[in-house]
Formats: sequence, C-alpha cells, structure tokens
Amino acid sequence: MQYPDVAREAQAIAAFADDQINKRGRHPGEILVLAQRRTIGNPIHAELKVCGIPSKSYYQESELDSEVAQERLAIFKLFVNRTDRIALRWLLGMGKVHFRARSYARLRIHCEQTGQPPWDALMALADGKISISYSSQLLQRFRAIQNELHFLDGQTGVTDFVNRWLRDEFAGAGELGILVAGLMAAAETPAELLSQIIEAVSQPEIPPDVTEVRIMSLHKSKGLSSPIVVIAGCVDGLLPAEPEQGTSAADRQALLEEQRRLFYVGITRVKAAPNSNRPGSLLLTGSRTMTLADAMHSGIQPAGVSYGAVSLHLSRFIPELGASAPAPVAG
Repeated sequence: MQYPDVAREAQAIAAFADDQINKRGRHPGEILVLAQRRTIGNPIHAELKVCGIPSKSYYQESELDSEVAQERLAIFKLFVNRTDRIALRWLLGMGKVHFRARSYARLRIHCEQTGQPPWDALMALADGKISISYSSQLLQRFRAIQNELHFLDGQTGVTDFVNRWLRDEFAGAGELGILVAGLMAAAETPAELLSQIIEAVSQPEIPPDVTEVRIMSLHKSKGLSSPIVVIAGCVDGLLPAEPEQGTSAADRQALLEEQRRLFYVGITRVKAAPNSNRPGSLLLTGSRTMTLADAMHSGIQPAGVSYGAVSLHLSRFIPELGASAPAPVAG
C-alpha cells in the first residue's frame, strides 16, 4: 500500500492493527511492525496509542526524544569522528524548516567536484581558502559547531568530558543524562562511552513473551517471528539505504546486496501455525512524500524539495518480488 505521506501511512497501519485486534480477534502481541527509522516508527507508535492499542517501540526509546538530546549526541559523534557526515549534516540544518538545503546543496556540489569531504570543505571555507556563494548562514552554523567541539577537545577523561558535554544548560537532554550516568563507570574513554550509548539505545532487550504490538527496525527482528508483519517505509533511501558519497561501485553493490538480504529477513518474519485456518499476513507500506526534516533524520539525500516536502520512490526491492507479488495499491 502506498500513501500520500508518512502521517497517513501511520494512520492506516494503526487502523489495520485495530481491525486485526478488534474485528478479527488477533492479540496485539501477534503484530510485528518493522521500520528502518524512528521517523517512520514513531508516528505509527503514536497512532496506535490514539487507537488505544498497547504497543512497544524498540528504537532509541525515550533517551533521544528531545531535540536537545539529539543535538548532544550528534555533537558527541563529531567529537569522536569529524568525518561523521550524518551528524554534521543534521547539526548544520537543525533549527531550520528547510534544513539549509540550498546552502548545503552548493557545498555538496563543491565536494563532488573536488573530492573534499564536507568537513574539510567547511574548514577551508571558514579559513577563507575557498569561496562558495550564498553560504554565509551555513558557515555561521559551522563555526558554532566548531566552537562547541573546541570546548570539548582535550577532554580525554570520561567524567570531565561528560561534565562539559552535558553541562547545566543542556538539562533538556533529560533521560539521555540518566542513561549516560549509568554507563560512565564502564567506559575508559569518551569513544567507549559513545559506543555504549549507541548500543544501549539501539539494541534494547526484547522479552520473549509480548503483550503489545512491537515496533522495531528490521535488524532487530532477526530471530523473531509473528503471524502478522507490517514492513513500513518501503521507499528508496530507507530500504535500501543510500550509501555515503564517495563509496566505490563495488562497495555500493555489496551494500545493496546486504540491504536486499535484510528486506528478505523482514518478509520472512511472517509465521503461521501449521494447519491453521488463520494464515499469516504481510503488509508492505510506503509513502510518496516525507518532510525534509524527517528525510535528513533518516539519512535520505533528497533529489528535489517542494515546500519542505521530499518526493519518495517505492523501494526497488518490491518489484523484484516477481510477477506473483501483489501490485502496489494507493491507500
């Protein structure tokens, strides 16, 4: 099923779950919703709550719900690795409806022409070694990011680093601070702490006995099965994910094959009891548009933007299912 946008995709999935539970007698724990990004999974979770359906999200839980927490984690990632392009791109665009898309597009063209990574190009721009038209606001934001990283540089001790990274002015980080406090003792360096944070928020334990609709990424679904499986966000850029700029042709092909196997993992999570009169159900959904902010959060590089919305294409993996696969239907 294809929907005009992510909001209506989420509403339709919640309505589907409501029908399965309240009209067809299914238990909420029999429904497994798979989506590669929180930008898809969170709206579904919210719509299930509106419908009064018990559900559990297995993404980054609540530690990264606030923008303050998201900004702090992105800064931490850049502190450890200046080449983290996703963290840099999000930080450059945060706070703006259009995520400074036009300015960044000019930077991206420069990087494609010269082979410079975005961080190096921005450094050269800040030092006056290169010139890119209409980039003053992007440069101003980059300098603010630089100042924050300079403030953190040199802090190799975990306690001193955290005291600067999550200082009082970032009290809005909320539960991220609580999580970090519980992990600090086991980390010897900030880099180790970052790895532990990412593991803690991306790989929560999933109990064997479930009473709610489960919402998680395809990675986490390995080893699980359910009579009813929904794979949401079946669009190019999410499934398959886009490789980073500069990735070789061989690596691009290897990544595509890995993503295709992951998709097959998802569609084979459907299991029904032998000789049952209730066959398993698989629902694949996608949207035609997404907000630019959500696209940036999801790692999608938009080919075009119109009024803050990014056009999406159906995942190339769905036509590959063959002639016997159901044709896409407009929702």
